[in-house]
Amino acid sequence: MQPRASIINPEIVLTDKIPIGSGEFLTPEYDQSLMDAGVFPWFWDLKKKQVLLTPNILKLISEAEDCGHYLYPVIQSHLNPQDAKQFFKIIKAFIRLEKAGDYDFQIKSSTGLSPWMRISGTYLKEGGEIIGIMGNLRNINESVTLQKNLLESRNFLDTLINLIPLPIYYKNLRGEYEFFNKAFSKLQDMQDMDLIGSTVYDLYSLEQADEFTRSDQSLFKDKEVRVYDEKVTFRDGKTRELMIHKAPDISSEDSEVKGLAGFILDMTEQNKAAKKISRLIDIKELVLEINHAILSIPDMESLLEFILKKIPSVVKNADCGTILLHKEGVLTVTASYGYEMRDFKNFSFPVESSFMYKEGEGIPKKVLIINDIQRIISEGNHPPLLPTKKGNKINSFMGSPIIREGRMLGLFSLDSFSNNIFREEDIELMDYLNEQLAVVLDKQELYQKVLGLSRFDSLTGLSNRHYFQEQAQAALSRAGRTDQTLVILLADIDSLKPVNDYWGHEAGDSMICSFSTLLKESFRDSDILGRMGGDEFTAVFHDTDRENLEARFNNFRNNPELFDVPDGKVACRFSFGTAEYPTDSNSLDELIKIADQRMYDMKENGKRERGILSMESLLLN
Repeated sequence: MQPRASIINPEIVLTDKIPIGSGEFLTPEYDQSLMDAGVFPWFWDLKKKQVLLTPNILKLISEAEDCGHYLYPVIQSHLNPQDAKQFFKIIKAFIRLEKAGDYDFQIKSSTGLSPWMRISGTYLKEGGEIIGIMGNLRNINESVTLQKNLLESRNFLDTLINLIPLPIYYKNLRGEYEFFNKAFSKLQDMQDMDLIGSTVYDLYSLEQADEFTRSDQSLFKDKEVRVYDEKVTFRDGKTRELMIHKAPDISSEDSEVKGLAGFILDMTEQNKAAKKISRLIDIKELVLEINHAILSIPDMESLLEFILKKIPSVVKNADCGTILLHKEGVLTVTASYGYEMRDFKNFSFPVESSFMYKEGEGIPKKVLIINDIQRIISEGNHPPLLPTKKGNKINSFMGSPIIREGRMLGLFSLDSFSNNIFREEDIELMDYLNEQLAVVLDKQELYQKVLGLSRFDSLTGLSNRHYFQEQAQAALSRAGRTDQTLVILLADIDSLKPVNDYWGHEAGDSMICSFSTLLKESFRDSDILGRMGGDEFTAVFHDTDRENLEARFNNFRNNPELFDVPDGKVACRFSFGTAEYPTDSNSLDELIKIADQRMYDMKENGKRERGILSMESLLLN
């Protein structure tokens, strides 16, 4: 039983006479040309409750010519449920005269093909009254397939571009970001939806955004590729060093610029690594200089001063620095740069009083950075620091103990006038410098021992022959420049040989040490004392005259040092001779010869007076 036609379920009628306008109908020729183009006209007669379709539509839906159907059953049999439901809504909207328009749907065909169609409709009026809805069905399968392929290609392209680790972006002429990949979103630390349509003014500071805009405008004008380095501060406050590549998007039709495309290389870590390598090379060169200096700079203090003066070349943020050597719980300011040290040279204090100890709650095992130093001082937690040469106040401190094989050798610190200035790379360099300083101090200690063996007599600690002559010649040169008087002295222990013969060399060594102690304790540190070998000693005395010096040594001879031997006490008897610079000569060799002759004369006179020394004559009863 056929259902009755209704306004929303009209009868389908196949006919060639389909209205296409007021008083106009479809012709067979026009119908054929429309079908060739995949277009099928239709008319909905609201008064007769019929939908007029061209017979050619049967070729689309593969139905028998005696259609004998109403609209709803046809829709339900040829559309999937979701499309059919939506189609019914559109029909009702058409009927209620709400709107007419376009709708896309897919037909279920018995051929196995499922073409996409687009239905279009508009109202037909007579005398101002709507009498029906006319329109057409258009086969849009190729268009949909092409769009689908394009979408798949776009998705593939998006996936491919998102796999590229470099940030990529596209901006229009207004500077709005229209396209970018995931790497660009990650660099900006923003969601895609927030980035779309944004400009550099939404991402960076006003000053930096203006700079980017000027660069873009210049690119649009010159139509040239731009490659440049830029230090960029992002919304999170972090600064990155970027290499930016960008090129204009030029239309192939009119050669006008439509926008620009660009990609970004984040050079931050690479530049940081390059700077680190450069500084490590500088440090290694410094270490080589230090190793050479160990051999050419004899005293520790001068060596450490040399090292400190070189350090600013590798630690750019440091304005001042100190090296304090440690011995038995006491730190001594041994070297510094940037500080006024005239009143603090060799200043010593307990380890517990050091800035590092107090702020680090004990001596730290690694590099310690302290900021806001002036605030700490103002709060009374630490006494004021040493005055700087520039008069500026220290605000940042970076220090570390110098440790070698578990032994604390000292403290090393670098200081800055700026606050919060020291960075991670500075800590790494500080660690490296500390290791090198520990090696240097160890080497210097060993070198000093070797140097001591080569310069000083192992028994007495006095200068040996070679080093004494080197020191004496230098003293003579200084005296010539400053018009000073020097006295050269040679002394020989007369009683040494019989003491060795009667009581052994151990007793003789004791006598040698006793005589050298007499010399050390009786004269100034600036005087030069040496042992030429065996029983012979020599000395250079500054700012004295020969007469006074001889008087003192004659007093020693008349009141000789006594020391114990198994049989009693023995006097340390000696002879001496002197020569005065420049009175006797300007030549060191000549002065030594003169002093040696005068010593020989005194020795011979003593023999004539005392005779040959025997055990009995040596012992004092």
